Amino acid sequence: MSKAPLHYLIRKGNLGTSSHPTLVMIHGYGSNAQDLFSFTPYLPQHYTIISLEAPIALPMGGFAWFPLRINLPLEEWIEVADIDAVKKSFLATLDFCIEKENLDSEKISLLGFSQGAMLGWTLALTNPQQFKRLIALSGFVIPNAFELPPNHTQLPKIYAAHGIHDMVIPVEMARKTIQPLTETYSGIQYCEFPDGHEVSPANFNQILEWLSLTEVR
Repeated sequence: MSKAPLHYLIRKGNLGTSSHPTLVMIHGYGSNAQDLFSFTPYLPQHYTIISLEAPIALPMGGFAWFPLRINLPLEEWIEVADIDAVKKSFLATLDFCIEKENLDSEKISLLGFSQGAMLGWTLALTNPQQFKRLIALSGFVIPNAFELPPNHTQLPKIYAAHGIHDMVIPVEMARKTIQPLTETYSGIQYCEFPDGHEVSPANFNQILEWLSLTEVR
């Protein structure tokens, strides 16, 4: 493959080997690869950070992973076919990065915000063997986009957080779709913060602590 299907930014880890963990960032609707990449200076320096850019250019600027039909009920917001299409591009880009950037395929984790968190949930639940951890912020689990594996121990460790004052994606959506998973899978840590549609310092500090506690050695 001569070119990655999706544009990406990268900061290589400072270990000087291919054994470092990799954190793949998935931005939200209307944003771009630069957005979450701005967290890079505050993340562990031995991590390789990759920020992917969504394929759909929006008229108002920025990019989207898939169309959102927010005028419809939650269960109809997203077409599963749209998710399947972007998953292929995402996974092909990840394979490209693993080969080109000499990454350890056994130490790949995801961090998604808003629509990026929705895609992150779907990737982690449908391809659990490829990802060690998922950080899902201000998003929700897309109904009908996955089937849980029969052995829940195969799922990655997951940190999910949502602001109780979120006016973009109400916290009720996260509670409706994430909390039922926590009842059957102990590997999910779900947190709520007195925030809006954002990543507050308190939330970010908890992410850093969780990364340290769950790091793949």
